Amino acid sequence: EYKIFELSTALLRGNYQTYLKIASELLVKGYDEISLLSSLSYAFKTAYEVTVTKGSDVEVASALSISEYAVKKNREQAARFGKDRVYETYRKIYAAACAVKSGELSAYGALQKVNSEIFFEN
Repeated sequence: EYKIFELSTALLRGNYQTYLKIASELLVKGYDEISLLSSLSYAFKTAYEVTVTKGSDVEVASALSISEYAVKKNREQAARFGKDRVYETYRKIYAAACAVKSGELSAYGALQKVNSEIFFEN
């Protein structure tokens, strides 16, 4: 789970080299492309939900069934990059995962699409 957080942070920072290094490590350890997309989608969805859920860290953690530490880290990340950017990144990743499930894209193609949209399109 921490590696996914590192991966999502590298993605938001636009640090393609770190992102590729972590993604490669995860792929070697048994993740596949759809697992990476699903994990990133969940991470960004959670980060966005944390930003729009009112309450203390304890209350938000309880409402979202995550740890207080996760709430704190997600709030920090969203504050640094902005909730709109977090949401837009989630939307792109989720759309790519859906394209795999519908047969529109291969898992590899979907991951490459996300990489392209996030790192190389303005």
